Amino acid sequence: MSPDYNINSFTPATAICADLEKILASSPPAVMFILSQIDGYSAGQQRIDLAVFVANASPKDGCDPTLPVQDLFAACEAAPQQPLLPLWRKITRDWRPRNAEQSNCAELLRDLANTDSGQDKDEHALAFLAWLHGYTRLGHGGPRMGLFNSDALRDALTVCALRPRRLIRDVLPPVSRSLPLPPACMKTDEAAAHRVASDFDPVSATCADWLSLDGDQPLKYGDTTRLDAMENALIQVDGYASALDGVPLPSALESKRHIRDRLKNICMAQPRKRLITLWRILRPLTLKADQTTCADWLTPSRSGDSLRNLFSLFWLYGYNQAESGVPGSLFALTGDPDRVFEHALDAVCARRPEALLRDALRDMERHW
Repeated sequence: MSPDYNINSFTPATAICADLEKILASSPPAVMFILSQIDGYSAGQQRIDLAVFVANASPKDGCDPTLPVQDLFAACEAAPQQPLLPLWRKITRDWRPRNAEQSNCAELLRDLANTDSGQDKDEHALAFLAWLHGYTRLGHGGPRMGLFNSDALRDALTVCALRPRRLIRDVLPPVSRSLPLPPACMKTDEAAAHRVASDFDPVSATCADWLSLDGDQPLKYGDTTRLDAMENALIQVDGYASALDGVPLPSALESKRHIRDRLKNICMAQPRKRLITLWRILRPLTLKADQTTCADWLTPSRSGDSLRNLFSLFWLYGYNQAESGVPGSLFALTGDPDRVFEHALDAVCARRPEALLRDALRDMERHW
């Protein structure tokens, strides 16, 4: 760390852009933790309890490329003495992450038409559509089963082109009506996978159902972008689980491949297990300050997604900080956030699994 700056004393309420630049220059990995704390502080001041920033943080590379981090760095470079917190709030006010209750057709069409963004953005758009299909399973009046497929994608894009201001979730067709019968020329195993795909329901799907999708037709867009059937199914399950939790954010899209490998091993040993039961254990934690409990924390904290969990702790620390006014960073507690994660908070939560996670973090701070 820069000799003239102590990261332990970082406080969102008083920090300026130059402080962030010093952290970036001397310890780049610390930046995402600090930004999580800033976002939590901002959310705490506004009483927004859903950790949107953390939900979009990727365990692969620190953050989704759609996060407004580069916008912040550009603004800080232009005016390094400006206060960081109001700048962050201004930038995130115009940021529109994918959200079931907000994302509209115009945004979807823009993502798919932006050829400069590369294949990743197309894949993210397809994944979000599959996730929305699962999300809307909870409140849909009729049966909404079957994997989201290329026919449904075509129908949704047709409506979106005509009504770009409509929410994407409101233009998704019921896939079960658009799936054709398997062609007679299909092999027996392919036909079986096709039938499972047409009947797939995140509410009742078992491990055996999911495993049998291996080899079914992928969801395609253009000549190169595709989402294979097994990933498609997992994303729909996550959408349904998110709807049950009242969380309109697709927080597991970046983690699906990592979770898929672990889930496949479990499912091969327990083929009758409900897929959603296992998924809710393995998926990343989606943080809500006034709802997430210690019991919620203890399950995903063992799942191996430690980076996102640490982002959550820094976000909650900032959220509490906005209320308490206590200065400093979570780094100040130990200098090693892994110790906070692995020992102290786990011990507090094990004693009080029903407590809100943010209350447990606050108790841990007092006695550390």
